[in-house]
Amino acid sequence: MSVAKSTKIWHPELSNIHENAQVGEHCTIHSHCWIGEGVKIGNNVKIQAFSFIPDGVTIEDDVFIGPRVTFTNDKNPPSSKENWLPTLVKKGASLGASVTVVCGVTIGENSKIGAGAVVTKDIPDNVVACGVPAKVMAGKSVEKKTDRRIKREPRVAFIYPPNQLMPIETPRPDGSLGPLYLAGALREIGIEADVLDATIGAKEDDLKDTFYRNEKLPNGLVRIGMTNERLREFLGKGYDIVGISSNFTPQTNMAFEVARIAKETNPEAVIVAGGINAKNLVNRFLATQLFDLIATSESEETIKEITTRVREGHDLIGISGTIDRNHKATPAKLTTDLDKLPMPAWDKLLFEKYDQIASPHGVDLISEGRYAPIMTSRGCPFRCEYCHISTEKGDIGELRLKSIPRVLEEIQILKSLGVKKLFIEDDSLLAKKDRIKELFNAIKGEGLSIADVNGVNLVHLFHKVGNDLKPDTDYLKLLYDSGFKQIVFPVESGSQRILNKYASAKLKLDKMNVIELTKQAVEVGIQCPFNMMIGFPDETEEEMMKSVDLAKQLIDVGAPYVTFFIPIPFPGSQLYNYAIRNGHLKPDFDPDTMNWKNGVMENTTVPKERIVEIRDWAWETVNKKDHVLKRIQDSMRIRVLSLNN
Repeated sequence: MSVAKSTKIWHPELSNIHENAQVGEHCTIHSHCWIGEGVKIGNNVKIQAFSFIPDGVTIEDDVFIGPRVTFTNDKNPPSSKENWLPTLVKKGASLGASVTVVCGVTIGENSKIGAGAVVTKDIPDNVVACGVPAKVMAGKSVEKKTDRRIKREPRVAFIYPPNQLMPIETPRPDGSLGPLYLAGALREIGIEADVLDATIGAKEDDLKDTFYRNEKLPNGLVRIGMTNERLREFLGKGYDIVGISSNFTPQTNMAFEVARIAKETNPEAVIVAGGINAKNLVNRFLATQLFDLIATSESEETIKEITTRVREGHDLIGISGTIDRNHKATPAKLTTDLDKLPMPAWDKLLFEKYDQIASPHGVDLISEGRYAPIMTSRGCPFRCEYCHISTEKGDIGELRLKSIPRVLEEIQILKSLGVKKLFIEDDSLLAKKDRIKELFNAIKGEGLSIADVNGVNLVHLFHKVGNDLKPDTDYLKLLYDSGFKQIVFPVESGSQRILNKYASAKLKLDKMNVIELTKQAVEVGIQCPFNMMIGFPDETEEEMMKSVDLAKQLIDVGAPYVTFFIPIPFPGSQLYNYAIRNGHLKPDFDPDTMNWKNGVMENTTVPKERIVEIRDWAWETVNKKDHVLKRIQDSMRIRVLSLNN
């Protein structure tokens, strides 16, 4: 077959493209398509899944073929090839889902065929045709509308902004799942978006000019990533829609910086911010006058609607799951069946650059090659005060699950991309034990390593034995045998009062022996570092020392290290509302300071300066010297690379 190198065929093993077919430049062909002998396809053609295109069909440039479109080549089957009739689809035409085209017709330039139509006669240029048989709809000439439409498919870019970090922080690239789901959603409507992690740059960028380039900022932070000049060059490609990811409050001003450059580059571009931080700081985002829309929920359907509006020249008022420039909010349509979500566009990640950096989020105790994020569920049954979705009850915070076959399909895609290690990003991975047993029994033998940094609740690692709760050793063994080599244990506190007030009382220290749990996990072979939080608004120094004492015991039974966090009242959390209400945080707080290494809350029982002292002392005292040294060396390694480059 003659297929241009720039053309993308999704899952070629699931499609049949005849060796004598001709496919032009920059086409996209989705799975389960049949393209027969002698078919001629031009440039920039999008063909969706399950389409059938037999011999005799010619498709010119810039055509969109929706899912399950069927062409025929014989009006009186069965008969010989001599009776086949040719079909021509002219430049710029679009065929909706499940259209049937009876052979021997021409579909005119820029014409649109509505979903489910049956085309039996020629269709003129610049019209809309619908129905069975397809008829031109009077007064629906596309010619009258094109002045308000862009003359091509919208160009869309999703941007992870550059990062600004405290000098003592270890730099890490982004590559989180949100923008990948959105790129996957647009793929479903025939649009290939660009995804840029500005911490590492585009494919042509050298890491010494991005990730290893450190710029000291006036606020005392260190900026890593593409320069503004390089971002301006990238965004100068003529994007119609720029989506900017903003999940983390300390990176708020980085999101503003990208938006400013995008608007300067193309004042007509639609700038959208998404992520839990953008949603909860919506007034700040809109006050910059840089953003046209703020996405307020999961946005797979929202981005489709935005892109369709832009393509058709319509306004942006009333798009579900957004707040517009005039602060008009339109409720989201939440996806409850996660199997209907688009497949994340992991192929958009520059894995070679991530491989070279080898610095995933969290501390990677077991480096086993290429890694990638995956989610098997969304939401959480608990409502911990400090959690970023703790105010989302009844919305995206509700626990929803993907089916086992869907998760296994995602894993196979990741394996095909060379991924060896999965970082599971669920907020509560183990919430349904029977489901997890089924999933991890199915994963056995896949040769993968699995880690979970943020999404495990310890209560799910216990089971009832008589009237007592005991560590579920068989469950731990199953997780290990499936490749689960590292789980971060969120112990959070050695004070039951703190756990009850701020952590949903989900861990009962008198009933759940976390020391024994840690010991058994280590014996099974699971690396189980753990997190402690010290410095809640009303926490006493005595309560903090309970956490330090418990941490020492956990290290003694084999936990590799402990990370002590200072609670940060991130917008979107109940702790944020509590801090504002009780005078621990000013409403006009500086987002640059909202880092877990800082004490940001005022008027706390223990002064914030003392909290920082205790945190630093505890980390150095409780952890073993080799871990402390390694962490310093890892941070220095990247800093030295930055200096050398």
